[in-house]
Amino acid sequence: MANVLKLQKLKERCDGEAYDAIKRFNTDAGYQEALAKLKQRFGSDAQAIAALRKQLYVPVKDKTDLLAVRKSFDDFECCLSKLDEYNQDIDSIEFKLALLRKLPDIIISKLSDFEISLKREATVAEYCEHADLQISAHQKNFGNKFQQGFQKSNKKVEISKAVANTTRDPKVKRHQDPNLGDRKPQQHQQARVKYPPKCSFCEGQHRNDNCPVVTTVEEAKLIASDKRLCFTCFRSNHRTPDCRKEIECTHCHKPHHTLYCHSLRPDLRHNSRKDSKGSSPVVAAYKAVSSESDTEVLLFTREVLVSHPGNPSLAQKVLVFVDNGAQIPLIDYTLSASLKLPCANVSTTCQGADGNQFVASGKYKLNIHLEDGTTLPVYPYGAANLVQRISVPKVPVEKYLRATKGKFPLPIKLGLPLLLLSMREYALLFIDEDSKKLDNGFVLWQSKLGPFISGEGKVQRECIRSQSPLFRKS
Repeated sequence: MANVLKLQKLKERCDGEAYDAIKRFNTDAGYQEALAKLKQRFGSDAQAIAALRKQLYVPVKDKTDLLAVRKSFDDFECCLSKLDEYNQDIDSIEFKLALLRKLPDIIISKLSDFEISLKREATVAEYCEHADLQISAHQKNFGNKFQQGFQKSNKKVEISKAVANTTRDPKVKRHQDPNLGDRKPQQHQQARVKYPPKCSFCEGQHRNDNCPVVTTVEEAKLIASDKRLCFTCFRSNHRTPDCRKEIECTHCHKPHHTLYCHSLRPDLRHNSRKDSKGSSPVVAAYKAVSSESDTEVLLFTREVLVSHPGNPSLAQKVLVFVDNGAQIPLIDYTLSASLKLPCANVSTTCQGADGNQFVASGKYKLNIHLEDGTTLPVYPYGAANLVQRISVPKVPVEKYLRATKGKFPLPIKLGLPLLLLSMREYALLFIDEDSKKLDNGFVLWQSKLGPFISGEGKVQRECIRSQSPLFRKS
């Protein structure tokens, strides 16, 4: 995008005193001058970056309005370009997720097909380029408004009214045509409206026997139990004993759901999408396990209450590690056993950041309790010894902040996480939340689980008694 267009977009997003400060700039070179003027007058780089990141997640009110989608996409590209100028890593998966939240499902599906055709992960720039083309193509085909799925037309409504009037009017004779004889006249049959299928598992626009997310009957039963679906057809609105759906397996054509055929024929399992890329999911980022300096790099860890999804009395407070470098969540076998968690007989081969592979066996379900009192269901795979002991805050973050305001070194200890959350949970818990730099060097992150302290900063290790107010005698 040319600088003069960036300058125009910048002016559109400024008002009041900010607009007055940059309205005199009109040339291609004026864009950098305008940015410098705004930076000088209104804030630091950190504030500008935070504002741009927040702008990325402004939702589209109506995704069927292609004008609104186009404007939101252009705003996204503009913000991304500015973040690049601040030396931010714009190829982060965070920005992919932000882009997908702005697009209609049909365009997201096209992007997924595009990425599969590449046989590798597409970059954010490639996502943006292809999304731009798709938005333009849909505007050409549908105009500025399109409907996802088929809806009833006005013509169909008129036909149904005419049929209703002829059947209710007693003065209308039934045999108008002598050629009909004693036969009843055929009424105009209104066309059946076909709607796109909706998956009961992931709610995507496909049949539930072709779901790319749920590929085994064990996973299907776990979700069916949670959503109260029929265990025969895996659909809603009826109980399993009352199921009257005509089901045919797409593989053997017998009267059972295709997923049940997968469970009986292990040779079909390797065709699932999970194995299509030929690589195992990465489950953890690199991490240091020991240090002797007065500074430390802390990861996203916090003690969180977790519980059995069907029996809240089975609950336990455990150390959770939110790893935004992981693709799937993991749970330690000791925790799953103590909470007696429901488990699907599923296994997957995982790859650590060091390249070593291991098998995570069993897919469990548990609830993690959020700060607002609600719960978030998580489906981690079982594993032993998730990570080695890592440095974590010795006291709750809230207590440390009340006592020190973040000015003293943070007391730390070695902790052993029993639950590892992945990038998916990170996006749900941290996106749109605030963060700020503390005086001790660390960053304070707000999340739906409560505050986290991470990054690099000054620490006080267990072996030395700290002089912070946390350890002073009252």
